[in-house]
Amino acid sequence: MPFFPDWSSLSFIEQAFYFSMTFAVIVWSGMWVFDFILVQKGILPKKSETTIEDVKRLRDQGREGWAVRRFQQMPENKGLYTSKGADKLVEEL
Repeated sequence: MPFFPDWSSLSFIEQAFYFSMTFAVIVWSGMWVFDFILVQKGILPKKSETTIEDVKRLRDQGREGWAVRRFQQMPENKGLYTSKGADKLVEEL
């Protein structure tokens, strides 16, 4: 079976699955590229070099989403907090 099957032979569910997987890969790639560009411009700190002060700065600049994301990616917080939990902690900083 080739990697790209004949679309007409697939059921609606299979077509929806392939479409959703393709869409997910495109969105994930776009987020990675956007993150990379913001790091290069100096707007975001590198994931490995993020500190609490960086998270506070991002929050105060109105970049709450990025602040929460970087907070969750910090080595000491990785995998510990849900989005809602991290959001609450970032607001309290």
